[in-house]
Amino acid sequence: MQIGLRNKLRVISLIPIIVLLLVASYYLYTSYYKYGEAQKLHITLQENKYLAKMIGNISRERSISVLYMANPSQKFLYSLQVQRKLVNTSIQKFLSFTRDSLSSRYVDKPELHQEISAVSHILRNIIKVRKRIDKHTIEFNSLFYKTYLDAQLYLLEQTKKLTRIHIDEQIATMSGVYIGFVRAQEYTANERDFLLNILTRSLPINRQAMNQWLSYIDKDDALYFYAIGNKTVYQNLYRLFNNKSTITLFNNINKDRIAITVAATSGKYPISATKWFSIITQKEYIIAQGEQIILNAMNARVITIQKNTFKVLFISIAIWIIAIFLTLLAFFVARD
Repeated sequence: MQIGLRNKLRVISLIPIIVLLLVASYYLYTSYYKYGEAQKLHITLQENKYLAKMIGNISRERSISVLYMANPSQKFLYSLQVQRKLVNTSIQKFLSFTRDSLSSRYVDKPELHQEISAVSHILRNIIKVRKRIDKHTIEFNSLFYKTYLDAQLYLLEQTKKLTRIHIDEQIATMSGVYIGFVRAQEYTANERDFLLNILTRSLPINRQAMNQWLSYIDKDDALYFYAIGNKTVYQNLYRLFNNKSTITLFNNINKDRIAITVAATSGKYPISATKWFSIITQKEYIIAQGEQIILNAMNARVITIQKNTFKVLFISIAIWIIAIFLTLLAFFVARD
């Protein structure tokens, strides 16, 4: 069937409108997808804030538990009771946040249900261990490697969800550094508690224990942020880790490490357990500040992406509607 010249011109006149419709549809889909991913990342960032609180509080409860088991004084008992309340509060806040997040269409609901179940199980296990600590019927290895360390490893794994959402190169770089900081904080706590058991009991450090300790040092000193990609965040982190008080603290930690190593065979350590707890906890708090700097920067970046994506989404919808209108108008005009 031959198409007349007039009909050919009509078809040709529709091509620009169809192209406009296709382009608008593409931007509509991509902006809608990116906006959804930004919403998902925003929720994940909030979740990581609660995860970091839990990780820090649980590790400090473990530390004070070790001190209390070695010296069941009223001072340590009171500190332990206070820390337990902080752990309970941080876990309940996390559970409340995740339950509220279930109403969002941007979350993986089966995954969240699994997290809620796992964290509830962690709390139940910790409560059981607390009773054994109070009765002094638990050994250090069971306390350190099973209940608390298992809980920490699970929570650390959940922080990695940040790296699964790829919407921006800058956020991807910052999330990688953030995960590194979270791991360094946990290994810092592991080093603290591992040596607390040795210092409180004046135990000699054999080769196996020394290798374990060195592995913690290697990981908790791994604070790399030089390739973070955000100048402001880099400057804030540089000031945090290179100011006089932080440098002095880190130097004192290294001096104490050397002193402990020298006395490793005799078990007569010149460093008290409470001093070791204090200086390593200070280091842990500094790392946590670094994590917060990165989290704040990622959150600000996500908000910017959300705003920009929403603008593109709104414009795409407007163009798409106009393109549909022009297509229909051209079709009816072509019939006349």
